[in-house]
Amino acid sequence: MNAPEAQPAGFERAMATSGQGVFFDGRSTARHDVTVELAPQLLRIHAADGALLAAWPYDELEPLSAPDDVLRLGRAGDPVLARLEVRDPQLAAAIDERSLPVDRSGGGERRLRNRVIVWSLVATAALVLVAVLGVPRIAAEITPLVPYPLERRLGMAIDAETRASIDSGHAGAAFECGDAAGERPGRAAFDRLMGRIETAAGLPIPLNVSIVRRGEENAITLPGGRVYVYRGLIDAADG
Repeated sequence: MNAPEAQPAGFERAMATSGQGVFFDGRSTARHDVTVELAPQLLRIHAADGALLAAWPYDELEPLSAPDDVLRLGRAGDPVLARLEVRDPQLAAAIDERSLPVDRSGGGERRLRNRVIVWSLVATAALVLVAVLGVPRIAAEITPLVPYPLERRLGMAIDAETRASIDSGHAGAAFECGDAAGERPGRAAFDRLMGRIETAAGLPIPLNVSIVRRGEENAITLPGGRVYVYRGLIDAADG
């Protein structure tokens, strides 16, 4: 007697599964006890005499409202509104596994949520890379191509707004350091230092630097050579 041939992997999974259900054809209120056959591509519904009542592709199954212990299905777009009810939990689970629209276990929703999270992380990483690597490189390439008159006009356009934002006390002219008698020597020394920096750096545009009365160790640069140096930065350098 020959031994039975070993079946290839997935063979049993591809074979049809069957179980019992209740079918309403949508044309009457009659209840039909049926056999539900899960073929590889279709869900087939057979009458008691074996006649084929319906054949629904898995991707066209539409879950309908039903109690928790009942899987109620229709076919999407079906004008007849036929429906199938399955109470066998194993058969219902097999249908759930084969049909993407049927998602009683929430697996499809979890997979979709996981994909959204993964793609969100990928998009965030891409934005970070662009900000860290791309923007400085683009700026370095484009800046030499911008004519100085245009850059200067741009700097003048945003200078007033920048000045208003850092001069929160509205001190006006008194907001800048260097005009008081005790500050003039320091301002002169600072101007000489900036002159040496401009010469050594070979800057193509002149710098217009103001020292402002802010305690933070910071500085702001604007297009066109406009620079605001905070007094706190000067004090920290003296220390």
